[in-house]
Amino acid sequence: MPVARRSLLLVLALVLAACGRGGADGSVAWRDLTLELPDGWTVFEEGQTLLSIANVPLGGDVSEEERPSGDVVAMFLTHRRGVTPGEWRRQIEDSGATLEVDEAIEVGGVPATRLQFLTPASEGAAETRELVVIVPAREVEVLAQPVPLPGSTDAPEVFDRARDTFDGVLASVRWGAPVETPGS
Repeated sequence: MPVARRSLLLVLALVLAACGRGGADGSVAWRDLTLELPDGWTVFEEGQTLLSIANVPLGGDVSEEERPSGDVVAMFLTHRRGVTPGEWRRQIEDSGATLEVDEAIEVGGVPATRLQFLTPASEGAAETRELVVIVPAREVEVLAQPVPLPGSTDAPEVFDRARDTFDGVLASVRWGAPVETPGS
């Protein structure tokens, strides 16, 4: 390959890396799915079994000056073998949370279950509202939740303001061929 072409490819790769995770159109591919990031959202953690996205930069490398203010929400997509809605229902009940929504939906044309729950305030933690969507056929669970800042007490309201955005991310999911995992 000519040096000029190789240099051009290297520059292009550096530009793409500097733009952050996600396609130019805001799409993110993870495992066997592609989703659209809402405007301003970013990927802050990605691995073989986890994809974490949020409306502000989160994670260990955010400096004190970059700490977010205002509503902070995140979604965590996890690949977990054998995940079931029943398991989540038991976990919600055992935690003392109130199950507010339990419904069958589709995510990218694949059957799923949506569970929305309200967790009461406890020692050191404020009341919060969360959403989990379980897609058993793809062994994926999606947790959508507010990320309360220190001293905040409005997590359920933050969740309610972000609900349409969470639903938009779920509506954007497109599935590809299932990922083969070792030992399957």
